[in-house]
Amino acid sequence: MGRRVLALLTVLAASPALATDELPPLVVHGSPLDLLSEDPVLAPHGGAVDATTAEGSALGVMERHLPLGFSDYGGPGALSQVQGFNRSASETAVEAMGVPLQLPQGVGFDFSSFPSFLWDSYEYQPGLGSLAADPRATGAVVTLNPWTEARLEKGEIALEARQLISSDDLSQSSVGVSDGKAWAALAGMSAGHARGPSGALAFRHSWGQDALTAQLLATGITSDSPGPDDFPTPRATNQVTRWTPVLRWDRASSGQALKVSAYVDDADSLYDNPDTTPSEFRVHTTQEGLQGGWTDGTWRLGTHLRRISYRTDSFTAPDEWQLMAHAGRTALWGPWTLDAALEAGAVSRFGVEPAGSVGVRWMPPEVPGWALVLRGRGTRRVPTLSDRYFDDAFFDPNPALKPERVAAGWLGVEATQGALRPSISVQVQSYEDAWNTVPSGGSAVTVINAGNALGT
Repeated sequence: MGRRVLALLTVLAASPALATDELPPLVVHGSPLDLLSEDPVLAPHGGAVDATTAEGSALGVMERHLPLGFSDYGGPGALSQVQGFNRSASETAVEAMGVPLQLPQGVGFDFSSFPSFLWDSYEYQPGLGSLAADPRATGAVVTLNPWTEARLEKGEIALEARQLISSDDLSQSSVGVSDGKAWAALAGMSAGHARGPSGALAFRHSWGQDALTAQLLATGITSDSPGPDDFPTPRATNQVTRWTPVLRWDRASSGQALKVSAYVDDADSLYDNPDTTPSEFRVHTTQEGLQGGWTDGTWRLGTHLRRISYRTDSFTAPDEWQLMAHAGRTALWGPWTLDAALEAGAVSRFGVEPAGSVGVRWMPPEVPGWALVLRGRGTRRVPTLSDRYFDDAFFDPNPALKPERVAAGWLGVEATQGALRPSISVQVQSYEDAWNTVPSGGSAVTVINAGNALGT
């Protein structure tokens, strides 16, 4: 796959360039990761996050608008996640400000730990994720845009108060303020079955073609059982404390964007169930990252360096280092848009894993307002830290677990004009050395390579 993509990149290098007077808004205003995840062939789905959604999280908005698979349990130790068209939620990358928010132990991202008032909008990029987002999330990318960053992007002077009172034993109050140019701040409090403070800050200094943006996202939510089922027991709680500072430099000129950012993401989760022994279980995850991206609307180049630390009360995994590189080229021939990308992901203790994707978008002049989309990708999913090393009474590690080899294809037809834009599509994924969770003795399970698998 890698050699074929490289050959196509070489051909596209001599092809007609796209018009580059304007870049997509997410590329201009977003992070380096947004730049590398932008797909010129397969259109994303997105919308505003309603701060008064009854579920109190962005997931509730997405559930109402997207025909995808979701996991929305809402109890302590049970995560609210996007599965999409994929086998599990761990194949969907979730990011904000360029920071991968899905937990690196491979269980996806818990939307319930971030109240809806923190977000302005979301974007779901279907199809085939980028290694730049995560070497395990190869199915799709969800981008969450903080309210504070959106005010600076749109240049909006704002003073906004929000109040949510839900019959689901949940209330949320927040106040946000911004001068629309240099700073924005948001603070809120949740009460009920999910309670605690959350907030966001954004500061921007611009000069000439350059801008320096500093952001902070923080949340401290304690949740208990929201319904009559009292899952997993009536007295169980889960406390999540997470803070994420980001510093980003942007340079934008006509048709070009250059971005460099650095981040720290510290997440602490304390599960407490007095009806079990031991009653407490703590998981602490820290990641630091440095990423950069450049595009002229035709070429896109970028890299992402990431270090992950993962530990529990009884277990500390070796630090994991990830280095991802991306090179892509888009070409336009009349009604045809062609795109090819070549990636490489170096993960500690696994070496270099290649990946590549090709895409075609055809907008036939005979059928205006419609497009035929074809996207193919080949990559490998790297096992998680917990799959390889976590060891307790219920899980046995498998240090010899090999990466999955994933080949995926996407075929769709979509409307490109009008307020209502219907689409129909099919995604097929094949796996070699597919992972499967099996019993390993007593009440414990382990993850093994179980052969080949096919999913649609």
